[in-house]
Amino acid sequence: MIAMNTPQRLASSAPPGWLPPSAASQGPTPELARVPVLIIEDEAMIAWQLESLLEDMGFKEIALASDAVEAAGAVKGRKPELVISDINLGPGPDGIEVVGAIRNTCSPAVVFVSGYIDESARSRISEQVAGARVLAKPLNGDKLSDVIRDVLGLNRAN
Repeated sequence: MIAMNTPQRLASSAPPGWLPPSAASQGPTPELARVPVLIIEDEAMIAWQLESLLEDMGFKEIALASDAVEAAGAVKGRKPELVISDINLGPGPDGIEVVGAIRNTCSPAVVFVSGYIDESARSRISEQVAGARVLAKPLNGDKLSDVIRDVLGLNRAN
């Protein structure tokens, strides 16, 4: 795990609607250990839950960023092969803009997660981040796991 300027972990229960993945009980997938991942999420608890799910899947190289500045710093260190980003990141550029900028330097698979996805956001994603997948919050762990395996070209049975 590579943490980027994130606050100390807080012990608390999962937010309402977060469904833990049963896929994690299948054990980690060894080929994912070398896949660098960048999570861009301004809500620390959601970022840590995403990180935990990814670790359960077998990912080892995970960077966390809460905004465009932290994401740019994380990309300088190592080019991610997978980016999971919220769309609304608070003040400053939104997730679509941030991931679009990342795509100018490398070509990661992208999954957007958001509590509110309107047609304008979907249109911008299709124009600026072609091939990205979109999931609505609250997240379902199994669905997220399936989408990650799909965007990385993995078969869930592997």
